[in-house]
Amino acid sequence: MRIQRAGYSKNRLFITLMFIGLSAFSVSSFLNELDDLKQQTKLVVERRAELITQHMNLLSAGTQALQNALEKANHPAEQNVNEHILLKELQFYPQYDVYSLPPSDNKPQSPQLSGILHILARQEVQNPKLQTEIAATLSIDPIFKALIDKVDTITWVYYTSKQGFLFIAPKNTLANFKFNTEQFQKPFWQQVTPENNYLLKPIITPIYKDGAGQGMVITLSNPVVVEGEFLGAVSIDVSTDDLNQLIAINPAFKSSILIDENKIITASQDVSLLGKPLIAQSFNTQGKCLKEANGWLFSSPVVENELFLIHSVSHSELLIQAAKNSMSLWILSLFGLLLTTVTLQLSRSLEANKTLMLIDPLTNLYNRRGFVKLTDPTIAHIKRTNQSWAALIIDLDFFKKVNDRYGHAAGDSVLTSVADILKGYNRDESIVCRWGGEEFLIFIPYATQNSAEEVAERIRQKVIDNLHINTGIAITCSIGVAMREQEDDIEITIKHADRALYQAKENGRNQSVFYVAKQVKTSSVENLTQAL
Repeated sequence: MRIQRAGYSKNRLFITLMFIGLSAFSVSSFLNELDDLKQQTKLVVERRAELITQHMNLLSAGTQALQNALEKANHPAEQNVNEHILLKELQFYPQYDVYSLPPSDNKPQSPQLSGILHILARQEVQNPKLQTEIAATLSIDPIFKALIDKVDTITWVYYTSKQGFLFIAPKNTLANFKFNTEQFQKPFWQQVTPENNYLLKPIITPIYKDGAGQGMVITLSNPVVVEGEFLGAVSIDVSTDDLNQLIAINPAFKSSILIDENKIITASQDVSLLGKPLIAQSFNTQGKCLKEANGWLFSSPVVENELFLIHSVSHSELLIQAAKNSMSLWILSLFGLLLTTVTLQLSRSLEANKTLMLIDPLTNLYNRRGFVKLTDPTIAHIKRTNQSWAALIIDLDFFKKVNDRYGHAAGDSVLTSVADILKGYNRDESIVCRWGGEEFLIFIPYATQNSAEEVAERIRQKVIDNLHINTGIAITCSIGVAMREQEDDIEITIKHADRALYQAKENGRNQSVFYVAKQVKTSSVENLTQAL
């Protein structure tokens, strides 16, 4: 019916609009989360890079301090062969093929060193030039000690001389570390020598295996040059484990990786990646992010042109994290939509129940309650505009005999057939209802007497032509027609139509009668042609 369909359409439209609105809001929030995640990731990468940069600057300052101190100590004006008394305690260890200081039986009263001195056995330890350089190295032991004590992340700090000796701190036993010529093949030495470093600048090595058993390290090395002569290199080793702690701050974000200028992975939580090349199309060295086929690549420089921090995030990781971050909003939106849908469904059910209270279940026409509800607004308007209406009451002739002879099922079928006929002749503004058992009422607003009588006769004839019982007996009906008179209410018009119907019954049935005060006008089968 019209009321039910209109209510359903409005509810469906409201739910649809609300769903669209909540979906748009949730999608917008999701997209904002994606942008925020990319921005947060960029900030985390920058913060990690900043910490590593600060750390590398600290280590670089340490190697610079050692370089300056050694160059000064080795300057001819500062040389003193007898500067360090421990030189007299050098011992040779044939099983290791090195001289070492301090000896294993170092006495408590002897000066304590922070590190240990190794000299290749092939060297002439009494060589004044060698002893001068060793004395200069031992003289700056306090700087070695300060670096070891103050910087926890230093694995080793050492000076390597091209004369074939090494001073390394902290101390280690000869059994654990064997100084030999292989140390001069390590990256920290090969890259710092004038042959490969003609500008004699500080270098940072690629990742390599530490010769003293501390795993994978990178090394900061500074050349020591006195009066144009390359003497050796001061170096600080940093383990990848220490670097990994710096690249993993803020555990809410997965760890980054550190690469060198050749895209070799220097630090990573995944140790299987160490020393391998970065698999990426390209990366921006200015600290920006690049979109790749599989996600986003964030980068930030750590040491200019030498070390870079890289962080990759796949599209799926971003989407999943953004979905998690916006999940509460999605849940609230869905809950709100569900609550609204349930509320509207309940409202719709209530409205449907109310509507069903207005509908006759057999004929699907309005009942008396529905008739009153629908006609009230139209009647009010007609009264204000001083117009007319018509009421038709249709009653089936001898309907009780149909029920008694053919059963109530046949009677119900007749009633539904009559209802279908009335619906077919019903104009949009007219209202048809089942008024009683076999009585039907039609309310026609703005009607004239002629139009009302014409409708009545058409309906009556349609019933005769189309309704028959099994035996071929035709069903007929009687109709009472009344028009609104001055100041009449609908109840009075219906009463007049009912009187006209009574008159039709008295006149022999199967006819329509128009109500006129003190008399009635009859339209029967005999004058049907004239009436139509």
